[in-house]
Amino acid sequence: MTNRIALEDILSPEDCRIIDTASSPPGDTKVLSSLAEVLRDRFGLVLELDPDIISGLIVDSSNLPVIKLVKHTLSGITKLMNAPSCPIISKIFPYFT
Repeated sequence: MTNRIALEDILSPEDCRIIDTASSPPGDTKVLSSLAEVLRDRFGLVLELDPDIISGLIVDSSNLPVIKLVKHTLSGITKLMNAPSCPIISKIFPYFT
């Protein structure tokens, strides 16, 4: 007998297109602000960009788990809030690496 796992898409092709459009071109701080706005408005995912808040969230372990995304001077931090958070973070992670 073979066990099967049923998979379902969490992000639609439209969601992926919106994220790709919002995160292009990579490396631009204005794009990062725009991406944060799209993630908040469409998916309810907060990508915090304020350096003071980022450092506070990292120091205060009561806010864990958080995911810190860094690329040179671009940095953001977010928390997994719901099922779509995981694939969204996986999708935007290359932007920060």
